[in-house]
Amino acid sequence: MKKKQRKKPLVYMDHRENNSRMGELLKKQNLEIKEKQLKVGDYLASERAVIERKTHKDLVNSIIDKRLFEQAKDLKEHFKNPIIIIEGRRNLQRNLHPNALRGALASIILSYEIPILYTKNEEETAAMIYRIAYREQIKEKRNVRVKGKKTPLLLHEQQLHLVQSLPGIGPELAEAILNKLKTIKNLANASKTQLREIDGIGDKKARKIREVIDKEWKEKAKS
Repeated sequence: MKKKQRKKPLVYMDHRENNSRMGELLKKQNLEIKEKQLKVGDYLASERAVIERKTHKDLVNSIIDKRLFEQAKDLKEHFKNPIIIIEGRRNLQRNLHPNALRGALASIILSYEIPILYTKNEEETAAMIYRIAYREQIKEKRNVRVKGKKTPLLLHEQQLHLVQSLPGIGPELAEAILNKLKTIKNLANASKTQLREIDGIGDKKARKIREVIDKEWKEKAKS
């Protein structure tokens, strides 16, 4: 049976985005909108393309509380082509140093291989979402559906994520650790002295890493 050609793109919008004007603006872009509780991302443009939208304020807060890297990990695990849109004027609240912002964005692009697009306002974000959905669904004829299945991680991604699960280790430091020690096995066997030789790891981090590796597992008591 021949697949029916879609006349206009369909975008699944996470229900939490309904607090903004995006639903109204996307409809003006000739998009069909369906609200859904999305596990990952804010807008689903195709089976492979998901969009995470962030204002600068949300971006800064998510860097400070490390939420940005967890979101990037989830985006990459679930979709082949995740995209992050950063919307609005640059505003470094909460005393975030510009280098911390640049470092976080560099990690998203290089460690997670997620492209970052910049828009001036909600109207421009809506236009960008439309263009992504149009290209995916109308030009490339890709399906759009909510899915929960994870995309298998590549080996280097699995290694990075494993190292990032250690206390105080972000994506840049995880990469530095693997560049220095080469394997997870070498990391597990590294002494505190060897760990401190890696830029970004001091006494406190080295001690916490060894504690996670060395301490015997104790099952949590059932209530």
